[in-house]
Amino acid sequence: MANEDLVAMVWGETRALKAQNGSAETQNRLYGVIGAMAVDAKRRGLDRFFRRAGPPAALTDLARDYQQVAETTDAVEAGRWSGDALPKRAVLWEITADKLPRLDSGMPAAARWILQPGANNREQDYESGTGSFKRTFRLYESMEVPQAGDPAFVSAASGNGMTAAANANPYSKWAWILGIAAVVVFILGGTMSIWSGRALHGARELLVSQDPQRQSDLVHQIAQVCLDQYQVAPTNVKRTICTKLLGDNYEMPKPAQGTTDLKWPDAAQSVVTQAAECADKGEPKEICATIWQAALAIRYGDTKFPTKDSRTGSWRAAILSAFGSLSAWLTGASNDGGSISMLVPMLALIAGIAGLTIALGLGTKQRMAGVWIDDRNRVSLSRAQITLWTIVALGGYAAMALFNIGMMGQSSLAAFPTMPTAIAAALGIAASSPMLSALILDTKKDPAQTHSLVFDPAGTPDVANRGVTFLGGSSTGLDVKPDSRLASLADIFMGEENANASTVDLSRLQNVVITLTLVLGYFALLVEQMRDIGAGAVLKATPLPRYFLELPDPGTTFASLLLVSHAAYLAAKAYDNKDPNKDAKPKQDGH
Repeated sequence: MANEDLVAMVWGETRALKAQNGSAETQNRLYGVIGAMAVDAKRRGLDRFFRRAGPPAALTDLARDYQQVAETTDAVEAGRWSGDALPKRAVLWEITADKLPRLDSGMPAAARWILQPGANNREQDYESGTGSFKRTFRLYESMEVPQAGDPAFVSAASGNGMTAAANANPYSKWAWILGIAAVVVFILGGTMSIWSGRALHGARELLVSQDPQRQSDLVHQIAQVCLDQYQVAPTNVKRTICTKLLGDNYEMPKPAQGTTDLKWPDAAQSVVTQAAECADKGEPKEICATIWQAALAIRYGDTKFPTKDSRTGSWRAAILSAFGSLSAWLTGASNDGGSISMLVPMLALIAGIAGLTIALGLGTKQRMAGVWIDDRNRVSLSRAQITLWTIVALGGYAAMALFNIGMMGQSSLAAFPTMPTAIAAALGIAASSPMLSALILDTKKDPAQTHSLVFDPAGTPDVANRGVTFLGGSSTGLDVKPDSRLASLADIFMGEENANASTVDLSRLQNVVITLTLVLGYFALLVEQMRDIGAGAVLKATPLPRYFLELPDPGTTFASLLLVSHAAYLAAKAYDNKDPNKDAKPKQDGH
């Protein structure tokens, strides 16, 4: 008996292939050739590329075929093969209706000899699949010894030799670089969100601090804010708090003789009291706005004098000060309004998720939109939708949650914003749509390759003979592309069955337009909520200092429109697009 692993290799490569002419001799020739290729692959250490399969159930047609494979493989291995000489290399390649090799399947270099004029083949053809999914393969043989490292056997039916001869992913290096950069950008956006929350938390605590040095820093910075404002627009109405510290002439206090300490007027103590009242009442009036702007500048390190935190001189303080200045610039805290914007941190988080998505696509499918490509090598609309919602909604959610964590000074469930029902529904619809789509498409696949949802009492394998008029009963089969490099963004708009693969599907066009409208509209809502965080809202965030209570709520109309759009899309997907030429009557002469 032949080596069991050799038999498993030959059986795995041939069990789905039947001689087109039904000849037992032609079928046995296939077993003999593949057996010789398996023996050669074992000897050269290339057997890992062979597909293996165990023996079928006893007393079946497949069991008889398996026994023939075992006997033929045993004869080849033992040198007792009695037929025509077996080749040194072979290729099993799909052919077109014109009996020519298909050239859109990414033919590896090791198989291209079959395209040369006079390539030896016996015109032995084999079929796999049934009905609309039937494919025809031709066995090409050659007595030339393959080059070192090249597989002796290449099969488009099983993929044997395709991986071995394929070029390495040229985008692998760039995928890693982009992926790492995306993670860094995401971490930077998250850190900036937490830092901004901590800065606002610290500014609020600074208003009620009992530390004399911090109180002095606050008074000094309030005076600096007043002086800066007056120099920009000296005709402005003078603010009460500013005249208390700078007088009517707006002059910075001078240090006392022989010291470096500024000599503040007696009214400075009332400024500290007013700061505490601002934190307690949360009223962003004229006085509170100036005090808050000063406190925010101190927490971000945007001061013109050394504060208590910066006087330590440690490397940690220097790094935090530098990062604080960068954050102040990116979030707009360095302006004169006393407000900040979380727009840049949110965009960084969104860009990080998007960059990682693109990197995964480059690394797996060699395409920027690779994560959108499904197992049929088509760009999937469902995959595109869930990706867009993940990037926008979760990017915004991460920015809000991390900001709240920083503002609260702790990681707590209370820091996470509430998810509006409309957005939860949108994410749920986007996540469930691909699963429902897969279940529907499963009914239209070749039943020999998958378990269909359609009950088939007659046991007929062809989808066209099931007698069901919906969900696969009249399907012409799904459009399948031989290589992911042939996937196109146009697939999003085109039909998925062989009958309408080259026709724009209006239900898919409608779904794309509605999805883009809703995603962009919700992104605009996030931008509006993130772009301005003023003193009033922060000071009023009590009892817990949490600013973002929930994601923007687009309302029930938003969710309803998305639900109706997906329902129409799935209903259109379930409908079987029939071959327009299948039932056409032949034209009569003269008509």
